[in-house]
Amino acid sequence: MKKFSQLAMALAAVAACSAASAEVIGFESQALVGYIGGESFMDGAANLGVIGDGFAGIMINGADAAACDTVTCPTGNTSKYFMGVNDGGLSLSMGGTAFRLAGLDFGFVMPTAGLNEFTPGQLQITGTDANGVQTMIASDFSKVGSDYVFASWAIGGPFAQTAFASVSINACLFDANGMCQAQAMGQAQFALDNINVTAVPEPSSYALMGLGLAGLVALRRRRAA
Repeated sequence: MKKFSQLAMALAAVAACSAASAEVIGFESQALVGYIGGESFMDGAANLGVIGDGFAGIMINGADAAACDTVTCPTGNTSKYFMGVNDGGLSLSMGGTAFRLAGLDFGFVMPTAGLNEFTPGQLQITGTDANGVQTMIASDFSKVGSDYVFASWAIGGPFAQTAFASVSINACLFDANGMCQAQAMGQAQFALDNINVTAVPEPSSYALMGLGLAGLVALRRRRAA
């Protein structure tokens, strides 16, 4: 009976570790600073890298109206969030651990003077798995009346089920030919918050669970005999 209880406790510990692997990256602990392309920062277990040339990202306090005096920020978020500017982007990894991306909040950041030669486009997410295979999905920016707003994107389908080593996030704008361009004269800009990620357990974790279950079965058979 004692061995049975120990195995049950071990399995419960493994299950608890798996359940605790979900994480929402909300940027609340971040300083309100700007980033040059190539700089990186941590948020919980996530490693976030700013993509771009020169000034490419900034942390914004959505509750501060003065934070958006040089651009038109999307409405609907009064917390801290990351803003990719000047055609910049953001990469996400989890310290070598594979992860799945379940959703995020995002909005379009309009230059104060409006767009030149482009129209608002989409948020693009490109995931790279452990074999280097890339998959991309995109979602249109949301607008209510004349205002661009934060929208929640619940990611589903094959993309949500794929374990990635890293993902990159950027905006693209539609050109005159209807092509969505990530390089858009520094006008492809986006706001990002509440990135929902779930770490994928290592194969060794599954093996431990399998051994534990096998042990429980063996003990129950011995007791029955």
